[in-house]
Amino acid sequence: MQRPLFLAILILWACVQDTRGRARYVNAPNGEWTFDLTRSWARRSQLGDLQNRPMAPNDIELRVWSGYGEPPANSPAFSGLILRREGGKWSAWRAEPTLAARPTDSLIVNKINTQADLAQVWQTAVAKGALKLPQRVPRKWGMMDGGSYVVEVRTGSNYRASSIEDVSPPEVDADRQVKDVYDAVFRPLFESNPAR
Repeated sequence: MQRPLFLAILILWACVQDTRGRARYVNAPNGEWTFDLTRSWARRSQLGDLQNRPMAPNDIELRVWSGYGEPPANSPAFSGLILRREGGKWSAWRAEPTLAARPTDSLIVNKINTQADLAQVWQTAVAKGALKLPQRVPRKWGMMDGGSYVVEVRTGSNYRASSIEDVSPPEVDADRQVKDVYDAVFRPLFESNPAR
């Protein structure tokens, strides 16, 4: 009688541990250099690789990256904005690459002290399409230089990522949506904290 109870507890423990680990459901671009570079930098920083970051089922993290070439209009050079709900508490960070250009480069990550309602920022980003962006936008052309966006979203064990060029004027809905998602995060974080 004790053995089945022990096995049931062991199985339950293993399931709980799995929900705190890496994402089980992944929807991300494969072989896209902006996405791969972003993941590599994050992996070597205090942020870690979002796909593999331990998270509880109700935790949320949104990472919105911009730059990679010419920065998008009215935006800083390459940087990432991170919105995280962990244990029911919201926080935000800004990440920028170190200045050296070596394979060991990583990110400088600073917490953003903001008056913005971060739960509302998340809801706005979702309403603008953060959970609906495609992995990539098929193009009939290749971008040699210019800005791009990478959006990573993790909700519990679900992970999705998009890598989309900054195209003006937008060619498809995703071109507009990715800019809207970026603005949904950038504007409230920095308009409520202009000193950055």
